[in-house]
Formats: sequence, structure tokens, C-alpha cells
Amino acid sequence: MKYKQCVSVVLASMIINSGMTVYAEKNADNENEQLIIYNSIRDSITSESAVNIDILEETANENCVYSVPIKMVQAAKPQMDSMGNGAVDGNAIVTVNENGSFVDLNFKAVTLSGLYGHLVNIWSYPSSDTMNYNWWDKAEYETPAEIVATYMDYGMNYTLGDTNKSEFIKTARLKRNNLKEDYIYIRISVDAMTGFDQAARIDFDWNNAEIVESITDKKLQTPNIISAKTEAKNGEEVEVKIDSSDINVKIYYTTDGTIPNSSSKEYTETFKITGNNTSVIINAIAVSDNLTSNIGTSVVKFVSSSSSSSDSSSADGIEDGKYWMTFNLWNANTDQASMGDCAFDNNRQALVTVNGDTAKIEMAANPVAVNGYTSALSDIKSNEVDITVDGISKFTTNTRYDGNEHKVDYISKFSFNLNELNKEYINVEISVPYTPMDGIAASDGGYISARLKLNWASLEKADANDKLSPDSTTASGSSDSVGNYSGFTNYEDVKSKVKIKADSYILPDDTEFTIELIDGNSIYNSAAELIEEDFKLYGITAASNSENSSDVLPNGLADIYFPVDENDRNITIYRFTEETNNTKAGLTELEYKLSDDKKYYVVSVKKFGIFAVVKSKMIDENIIDEHDDIKQDAITEKKTTTFVDVNDHWAYDYIVKAVDIGLFTGISEDKFAPDMFTTRAMFVTVLGRLKGVTDIEGNVKFSDINESDYFFPFVTWAVENGIASGINETTFSPNDNITIEQMAVMLCNFAQSENIEFSRLYRIEFSDNDNISDWAKNSVKILAEAGILSGIADGTFDPKATITRVDIAAMLIKFINEYMPDKLVNEENIDITENLEKE
Repeated sequence: MKYKQCVSVVLASMIINSGMTVYAEKNADNENEQLIIYNSIRDSITSESAVNIDILEETANENCVYSVPIKMVQAAKPQMDSMGNGAVDGNAIVTVNENGSFVDLNFKAVTLSGLYGHLVNIWSYPSSDTMNYNWWDKAEYETPAEIVATYMDYGMNYTLGDTNKSEFIKTARLKRNNLKEDYIYIRISVDAMTGFDQAARIDFDWNNAEIVESITDKKLQTPNIISAKTEAKNGEEVEVKIDSSDINVKIYYTTDGTIPNSSSKEYTETFKITGNNTSVIINAIAVSDNLTSNIGTSVVKFVSSSSSSSDSSSADGIEDGKYWMTFNLWNANTDQASMGDCAFDNNRQALVTVNGDTAKIEMAANPVAVNGYTSALSDIKSNEVDITVDGISKFTTNTRYDGNEHKVDYISKFSFNLNELNKEYINVEISVPYTPMDGIAASDGGYISARLKLNWASLEKADANDKLSPDSTTASGSSDSVGNYSGFTNYEDVKSKVKIKADSYILPDDTEFTIELIDGNSIYNSAAELIEEDFKLYGITAASNSENSSDVLPNGLADIYFPVDENDRNITIYRFTEETNNTKAGLTELEYKLSDDKKYYVVSVKKFGIFAVVKSKMIDENIIDEHDDIKQDAITEKKTTTFVDVNDHWAYDYIVKAVDIGLFTGISEDKFAPDMFTTRAMFVTVLGRLKGVTDIEGNVKFSDINESDYFFPFVTWAVENGIASGINETTFSPNDNITIEQMAVMLCNFAQSENIEFSRLYRIEFSDNDNISDWAKNSVKILAEAGILSGIADGTFDPKATITRVDIAAMLIKFINEYMPDKLVNEENIDITENLEKE
């Protein structure tokens, strides 16, 4: 039953009661006809009767409850999905009754740039059909949502080991003036973007709206019983928690296996259970009015310590002596490797010395190089065991973190004693300085929570004279660096030449892969409608080869190696999603890198499926995510470069495009130097090249600038046009590294000279705003609200920080894509040849 049927029935009643005569078919099947009839009747009532239209709207839809498909789109570009769309959980429930109209939106947590993001606030604009940013924080325009339901979840850093939980919005209610709205403008705040509020729009798909005919038909959610353990020692106390996503319900439970009812014990808080050589069965139901949920069940098995086991084989009964055992650094909360696991890639074997009921476990660590940062394990501690540092080594980081090298004394070897020989996990906290982990872990004193995962089933007898000798080789952190232990996945499909690799514990040992090159069927044809260039379509599935065969999801990241075709790296890789009843077919772009031997494109995934390897980026704009690195309305064919220091760089596309249009050159024929800091003269030169400046004669009288300097015409142009100024009347300081706030002022001045008006996409509040110079605050605010500049993960801006060549290239290509897309074509009139080597 569609929404217009409900409207038409009540309208007819209103018309009869008003004594009006209307000529129309009683049972118009076409919804458009019904709507025309409705509008005609409405107009007639408005002009010929005293019936109040607002009352009519309310009465016409009284007690109707709708389930409406929705999606969250960008406020400025509604054709593009918003970054927050992934947090929307299911349809909107639109309710109209005697209390007015309400829209209930459900939200869930999403992973954003490696952080676990949650909605923390939402506002709407009931009287608006446009977004006006001046309305933010003004009660006469902006209405905060009512929080209907919440849930407890790990915070945004849980993937990095943070075990703290907080309360987040599960259901938010927007009070509306009308029932049928095509869209609602909103402002949202999420914890993963501290200081950044986002404007967005909720779009309603009324053509597929359904009426919930009877609220009493609703089924209550089955309670979720969460036991701290599913197997415990005899006499051990196990904590139990019961959750229900429904509000205003009572939960009743039993712990003896019987069926609970309203006379059973009511759940009000977490409780503990214990047992002795038995299985304790917890059952629970949710009750509200006359509704009762299905039964939720959880079982905890209590056994003697000698028979207790974990996922690994029991190690009880191990003879005294020395053994080698594999181990991993595991995430504190999820069943996957920790981001710090690569600190043990080259030292994957622990030396275990067993003496009676006690084992001494010795482990070694190595330096790491991940995402351009280098560091090492500076500290490790535990609240479960006493860790002894047995070896200290020296390591010097590169300059990626803050432009400086740092000398680190890192732990190369440590040990601890263990009284439980079958204990699988040891809770630890680690510190790896001078990496992005510093900012993420700042609230926890610089430590990331994790677990040492001990693989007792891998024990192999060692010689009595064996000693643990640390391998100090720096590990890359990729899944190619699997160490010298067994159990990792290394599969190759002979026909397609596709490989799949994963570290130990990521995939079950009995996993079987099916890989096919899809061609000529309905799936291929559906993908071809979205892809205009040549492509190959791969279908990859993984299943467990057990009696209960089922699809396998990696417990972490698995790497897929797609073969390179004739050494052509001008490709894009997408995950293809087939059309379903609820979603249209689509493509999601995946990041990839070249393998060390340059023979494979490598993507890291948490699930398998259908993948398209496309030879260019000529893709339908409507299916590309709003955060694609190169803006959709200025997509051009991907270029290549001879610079050897950018081939696997995160900003490869930005660098190639910046060089292609003449903004940058390399410092030599084969090096771009992406991490070199940018000077004031270099930045002015880049802006001048963007403008098309060639040779300008001027009267710039700075004592530190000469006419023979390659940047002289660019500084002359910038000063004469109000783009830049000296640090005082006589000094320009061309060779000083430019600060972020200086760069912001110059770019804003340049935009103003080009009559560019920045959009306002974000609401920004930097925690160190007072540190921004007064002369730069307005420029920083403008660029931040436009999304050109952003702060640091801890919510600061750090205005006095310096900026690298690659950061300048990335920022300017974003700026050009948005405001000067015509400049993306290499214009012949730009002179980029004279003295460029001096840059």
C-alpha cells in the first residue's frame, strides 16, 4: 500500500463531509492520477471552503506510519552521496499522529580513514528548502534532533586498541511540519571529525515508501546476551550483559535453561554466573505492553583447568625444555592483527622455556616502515604479566613525522613468565613514537592497547643451546613480510594468474578459493554499463572446506594480486556491486600499489567479491564517491612519471597532474622529492605558474631578492597583485620554509584576484585557534570551511608548521579541480622551462 492511497481515502472523507461534488474515478490505479486528483481537490478546498489546509494535511495522514527508503547526500551537490551516508542504518520511519509528524533516523558506526566514526549530534531545518550556513546555532532556524535510542560502543580509536566504550546515537527523531518532503537539510557532527560539522541532505524515495499498517504487528528485538567468556574454569565468575535495541521494554532472564516470562528475574544491570563441570544456559526475552520478543540464548561452559582450552590446542603436559612458538600482536578488541603487528614481522618466533607449570617466553622486535613513517617499539607493558626488557637497540627515524630525524632507543628483546601454559592472549600496551599513532594515542599517554596472541599449537622442540637473536631489519608492514613462520596464505590461481596472500590467522587453513575471469554474462553486462573503457572483471570467493561449508571473511586484511598487463600501470581498480532489490549496481574505487617486482597490482580487502581492473578513469561520474582523490567533474586520463620516488606514493595522481600542468618539476630527472619542505619563493612560483606568469619587470625592492633569481618575476607579480608581501618592508625571506598560515593567506589572496568565491562545506573550530596569527585567521577559516585545508587528528591546526612539496601539490590540485578546472589541461602558453632546475 503506497502513501497516496492513505491520503486519497481521507481526502474523500473530507470532501463528503464538506458537501462538495468531485468528478473522478473512484479507483484510479495510476498514482499520478491520484496525485492530480488530490491536488485538484486541495486547490478547490483552499479556494471554495473554509477548511484549513494545515488541518487537512494533518488529518489526511493521521495515524499513518511509513517506512521510506532514504540516503544522505551532499548539501552542495545532491547528486553525490555524503560521507555520512554509510552511517544511515535502514529506512526512515515517518510517523503522523495527533502529536504531529516525526522522522526517525537510525544510525550505525562506520570506519572513516581508519577511525571508527559515530554520529554525536544532528540538527534539521524544518522550514527550509535550502541550506543557509548562517542558520547554524540559531534556534529560530535550527532544531536539534530528539535522541530516541542510544547504544554503547567502542570509541573512534577502537581499531587501534582503545577499549573504552561510550554512548552514541542509535535513533534520532526530527520533528517536521509536513509529512511528504522530498528532502530535509541537516547538520551533523561525528566524533571522527573533531571540530568539523558537515552540511548534508536526507533524500526520501517516496515512490518506494510503504505504510506500516499496524504498529501492534511490530516484533520486539530479540535480546542480545553478551557473556565475557563462552568457556571458563570451574568456580570462575563470568560477567553477563543483556542488550536490547528496543526502548521502553523490560527484559526477563533465566540461568537454568528454562523459558523466561514476566515472572522471571528482571534484568537491570550486569550480573555474574559460575559453575562446576557444567554448561550454564542463559535465556532472555523482551516484553513491552502485549508484545514479547523471541528468546535470546547464550551458553557458558565451565570445565576444570586441565581441560580448559582456547582456540589453540592446550599446552598442558608439555615436557620441560625449550620450544619455538609463533605469535602475533593482535587487536585489543577485534579478531585481527594490530596495526603494530609489523614490529614483529622479522621476529615471529618466540623462544619458550618450560619448567614445570611455568614458561619463560622471550620475544624480539624490529623497526618498522609504514605509510612513509619509520619507527620502532619504544615501550611495552602489561597488567597481566611482568615484562622484562632484555635488549635495547638504536634506531634513527626518517623525517616524515615532523621534518626531523629522531634517535630512538627501542626494545629489541623482552621476556615474561607465564603460569598458564594454554593462555592465548596477553593484554599489553605499546608505544611506537614519531608516527600518527602519537596523536591517536595521546589521550592514553601515548600507548596503544593490544594483545599478544600466543599460538601454542605451533610449538616445536628447540635445541637446549638455542638462543633468541633479534633480527633488526626494518619491516615494511606489508603482508609480503610474513616472517619465517608457517600458516600464512599464499594462493595462486593458475588460469587467471591472480594471487591471494594473507598473514597467519587471517584465513582458516582449510579455505578454498574460486577465482574466475567474468566475461559475457549478465554480471559483466551490468558492469559494462558503468565502465566506458577496457576492463577485466574478476569474481573471487572463499569458502571453508569443512562439513558446514560457508563463505569466509578475512579476520583482518588479505591481499589480492592482480597481474599487470604489459607493464601498464594506467589502471583503476574497483569493487563491483551487483544490483539488488534495495540498491543499484555500482563501483567503489580501491587503493592499490605495485608489487615489488612490478608484476602485480595489490589491493588489501576485508571481503572478497567482484573486482574490475579498468585501464583508465573514464567512469560515470554518478557512481564515484565524493572523496575520490581527483574531483569527478575534472577527471582526466591517468598519466605516468619517471620519478622513482613517487611510484607507490599516496599522492601519485596529484603529483603527476601537478607536474603535467606545469606547477612543479622534479629536483632532478628521476626524483620529485615529495617530502622536501616548500619555501616561500617556491610557493609563490607555483601560484605564478598557475596564473601563467612568464617574464615580468617590476620594482620589488627586497634586499634578499635579485633579478637573476628564478623566482624574481613570480615574486614581482605576487607583490604587485597583492598575493604576497614581505615579512617586513625590506625582506621577503624567499628561502624560509613557508608556514601553513602564510600559505593560506597567499592562496586566498590569489583566489580573490581571480574572483573565486569559496563554498562553505564545513563548520570548523580548531582547538588552537588562538595560535593562528590575526592576519591569517580569516584566510584559514575560509579554506577550512571550503574543505581545502584541514586540521590534525587531535583537532588542532598547527598554523606555524611547515608544508611539503607533495602536500602543496595535493592541495592545489584539489583547489584547481573545484575552482579552476580549465587549468587541468596543459596550456602551451605556460613557460615552465627556464631555470626550473633551480626550483
